[in-house]
Amino acid sequence: MIETTYIRLAQAAEMLGTDQDTLLIAAGERRIRLFGLVNKAFNAQELNEEDRGEWACNGEPKRIHFYFAHIQSWSAYDLLFGQPGEVVLVTEAGDGKLWLGAPEDNDNDLEEWRYISRDRVFLKRTDVESIKAAHATPAPDTIKDAPLPRSIPRDNSLIGTLAALLAAWPGGAIPSGKDLEKAAQLLGLTLSDDTIRKALKAAQEAAPSLPLPK
Repeated sequence: MIETTYIRLAQAAEMLGTDQDTLLIAAGERRIRLFGLVNKAFNAQELNEEDRGEWACNGEPKRIHFYFAHIQSWSAYDLLFGQPGEVVLVTEAGDGKLWLGAPEDNDNDLEEWRYISRDRVFLKRTDVESIKAAHATPAPDTIKDAPLPRSIPRDNSLIGTLAALLAAWPGGAIPSGKDLEKAAQLLGLTLSDDTIRKALKAAQEAAPSLPLPK
């Protein structure tokens, strides 16, 4: 008999004697965790919890293949009503660590992996078996949503990324295009100096009062 680490939503419902909709509602109430099948490689950094429950990315970027990634609780309700659910690029890479992916700005498949249908939703077998063994439904807010650190911007558009880099720049100084390029590389983003200058020019045209590097 082969037992896989992740099982489909329908199989989990059958094992627990319930239906898929009930599991989606339970995920929305933070009683269970859902995962989306991504099957794509991204530059990623290790996530570490710091003081006051905040999360940060540490270490050099590493190429990680994201087979499964977390689905946040609010997206479970989208799936419940037949809409795509949003995947957050946080994965457990099999080494006991959490990794946060940073898609590249020229990724043409952003919509394909970020928004998934119900047939790409999975649960961990160990989570399902734990619930089954306990003969009890987990309480609300039993699980937490995947951590989203401030060090990697949520907005993956080029201008949004640059704006986040500028906002987080230490000392309040305005960095050069080269400085921004190096900072983006540390976050696992591939941005050329020329691309950065074009985006900065577009941002300045949109907001003429915004101080930007030459």
